[in-house]
Amino acid sequence: MHSNLIVAVALSTAAGLSTALGGLAVVLLPGAKSASGEHRLGRWQGTTAGFMVGLSFFDLLPEVYRARNQLPLPSSVLCFVLGALVFALLERLVPEPFTETEASLAAPDGIGIRSYSSAETPSARRGPSCAPSLKAGFNAERHRQGTRAVALRSALLTTLSLALHNLPEGMAVAASALSGGLRLGLPLAIGIALHNAPEGCAIAAPVYAATNSRIQAVTWALIAGLVEPLGVFFLIWFRLNRRALTGLLAGVAGIMTMLSCTELLPQALRMNEQRPGVVFSEFAFGMLLMLGLLSVVRWSFGVEL
Repeated sequence: MHSNLIVAVALSTAAGLSTALGGLAVVLLPGAKSASGEHRLGRWQGTTAGFMVGLSFFDLLPEVYRARNQLPLPSSVLCFVLGALVFALLERLVPEPFTETEASLAAPDGIGIRSYSSAETPSARRGPSCAPSLKAGFNAERHRQGTRAVALRSALLTTLSLALHNLPEGMAVAASALSGGLRLGLPLAIGIALHNAPEGCAIAAPVYAATNSRIQAVTWALIAGLVEPLGVFFLIWFRLNRRALTGLLAGVAGIMTMLSCTELLPQALRMNEQRPGVVFSEFAFGMLLMLGLLSVVRWSFGVEL
């Protein structure tokens, strides 16, 4: 038992670290530096939304359905709805960024420093073109900062959702390793590691686009991944059974679906108002990426994630 516990912790930690590897891949991409514009950020949001919806409907909910003997479907639906409500509460707890509209109300002159009388305006002192250019520059910078703040808020919610998703994955690896050691735990850990890497990309991409910081992007992905080994201790400490794990999976699916449909996808559409088709294409790409990855893992290792 003691040796299998070490194996369980090691395998779940390795699977979780692959999330950071996904984040590292994002920041090391050759075109990553140039992909920090608002339109590109919106496309990342669309891809992330599709990825999380795919994860919910191609992975978590099928697993919930397969376990309907342990947890009846009405109870699973209730857990899904409760997960969505938990996200709605979480969304209210995470403060909205200071929007451009609020900034305009706080600074009617559009400069945000102080108001000038007509006799002492910058245009009167420095020429007719000074004030408009200063105002345009300030508004552009304020718009960029608002976009980045919105993206960071979404990235935080995405990180929390994927971290919650990683918790039952860690429990699954632990259950396999504790019962069968490497023989049962290793294939499942490899499969989970392979599909954790794109999760790291989904977290790191908007963070890197918003902050232009490689360290922050990889750190956020790492935090979500390190929740996975915590699943080992949750499983042992709370003695969770299959019924409880199934309810947890349904709740996480509700959280991810709510996040994608009410936060990520609407933001992606706002950032690409003139090109909604591009956003929906990215959304579909994210779903297909998740479906393809799950299929490859299942065929290669014979495990259900």
